[in-house]
Formats: sequence, C-alpha cells, structure tokens
Amino acid sequence: MISEKHIALLIMLLATATVYGIFGSYYHTMEDIWRTAKRIEVLKNEIFHLSIRVEEEREAIAPLVLRLFSYSKGDSVIRIYYGGVEIWRGSLSELNTTYNVVNFGEVH
Repeated sequence: MISEKHIALLIMLLATATVYGIFGSYYHTMEDIWRTAKRIEVLKNEIFHLSIRVEEEREAIAPLVLRLFSYSKGDSVIRIYYGGVEIWRGSLSELNTTYNVVNFGEVH
C-alpha cells in the first residue's frame, strides 16, 4: 500500500507544482508588463526623436519663408510682398495681426 513516505512525497510534489504554477503565472504577467513598458519607452524615444527632427526642419525652413515675405509702410498704407511681388495693400487698421512682431521683414 501507500506508505507515509509516498504520501509526503506526493504532497511535496503537489505543493511544488502549485507554487511553480502560481509563481510561473506571476512571472509571466510581470514579463508582459516589462515588455509593454519597454515598448512604451521605445515609442516615447521615437516621438522625442521625431519632434527634434521636426523642430530642426522648422528651424531650417523658417528663414527661407521669412526671406520670401516682406512689407513696407508709408502714409498709413502697408504693402505686403511675397518674393518681391506685392500681394496685398491696405491700411494698418485693416491688417489683422495675430502676433506683435516689431520690424518683421520690413523693406527700407
């Protein structure tokens, strides 16, 4: 028949399997969380890298655009030029200025 040693061995085997199952599931879940965290970190780094590249491109393009636009003031009339060609003329009161930029692109 089954001796006490066999019962003790069987209980230890079941306890080991139960503990392994519990901790195996726990470690598997923690590994999934760790992998997800690493993916999020990689995505954050990629977004940061792309935002730096966009900022660099904006800084490179902005001077070109600023050189294309210019204006001149005279007798309460303002003229806006694009690439040296007048594209708009009107009074200062008609001009809707979103930003208060002093002497931006003024033609002297």
